Amino acid sequence: MPELPEVETIGRALKEYLAGRTIEGVQIFTERLREPLDSLKNPILTGRKVLDVRRRGRYLIVDLEENLALLMHFGMSGVLKTVPLDQERAKHEHIIFDLGNNDSLRFECPRRFSLVKLITLPHAGAVPPELDKLGVEPLSKDFNAEYFCKCAAKRKTALKEFIMDNSVVTGVGNIYATKLCSIPVYRPCVRRVK
Repeated sequence: MPELPEVETIGRALKEYLAGRTIEGVQIFTERLREPLDSLKNPILTGRKVLDVRRRGRYLIVDLEENLALLMHFGMSGVLKTVPLDQERAKHEHIIFDLGNNDSLRFECPRRFSLVKLITLPHAGAVPPELDKLGVEPLSKDFNAEYFCKCAAKRKTALKEFIMDNSVVTGVGNIYATKLCSIPVYRPCVRRVK
């Protein structure tokens, strides 16, 4: 499953490819991934220009005109591909976005644990309400020892589970939590109780 660094890399590459492009059409080849794909059938999606691509935790937000956005999560096996529109569709390419000029963006997901949906943002650049409960970004100035200790103060859980709690810190999954927990660090918020 892609974790924060991988999603950030995908987002940066996608921004270069998509910014300023227009979604000319959408083809959907399954009823649902993690959730039904009904929102992508909304005709308001067609003709919308891509303004930005950004990340929040392990989610990608593709900002469109008129405060619309595509919210994406890769789940266990989701992949985005940029291929010619006339290229034959692969078995697990469930969504094809037509970008004009024979270009397409395809969402492939063999295990169907991914999420792709059209949402309306409260205002341009807003964090989607669906992501309100996510914690702070681990590389932001808000994630520091004081914040970490405050969140950990009344918890009785393993450190790895705590780090993977997306309401505390977002974007850290099993791979990076395992690596973090194996590094010896100074823990100012941990004290011995007699």
